[in-house]
Amino acid sequence: MNSLQAMMRDLASQWRASPRLRVAVFVAILVAWLHAVDQGVNWIDGQRKSAAELKDRLEAQRKLARQSGWVQRRADVVQARQALHALLWSEPERGIAEAAMQDWLVGLASRAGLKVRESATVRPDAVLGDPAGRAAETPAAPPVLPAGYAPMRARIVAEFTPLAASVLLAELAQSERASRVERMKISTLTTPATIELEVSSVVRLVKGEGQ
Repeated sequence: MNSLQAMMRDLASQWRASPRLRVAVFVAILVAWLHAVDQGVNWIDGQRKSAAELKDRLEAQRKLARQSGWVQRRADVVQARQALHALLWSEPERGIAEAAMQDWLVGLASRAGLKVRESATVRPDAVLGDPAGRAAETPAAPPVLPAGYAPMRARIVAEFTPLAASVLLAELAQSERASRVERMKISTLTTPATIELEVSSVVRLVKGEGQ
């Protein structure tokens, strides 16, 4: 305790006797205070900037929420997707859809007045050959589809009559199913004349019974 008191008396004595010490201490305190003030100002500026940015973001979100057009656009996209799905076959397996498409094409041809001799499904990546073995053709590359969709084709050979063939092509163009005629060959060398028709479409692969 005595040594501490002696130290304090010594410091007090030096403080009173040395103006330089007093000035140095004052300058040190002033520098520390100015540094603290500067740090405080920087912190306040940073907080104000962050608050302004947050306010701008909130205002942008409010403006976006007030734009009913976005809601309508989303509804239009959903409606367009539903309309597209209505044009496609929707089955859990590609083979089921191919069989359904084959039956559909045969049914259209029969109702148009064509006598169907042959019908089959053809994978788009297969090499198609002439029924009589006289030629071989490679079809166009199958379309690149998103996941969950697959291309498919059906082929028929029927006795050809111009009127019935025209009716069938018109039915295909107006059908509720999206399809495209990939290949059509009319042979008049046989008796009776025949028409070979290959039609493509797309199946949407779904799980379960939901469409």
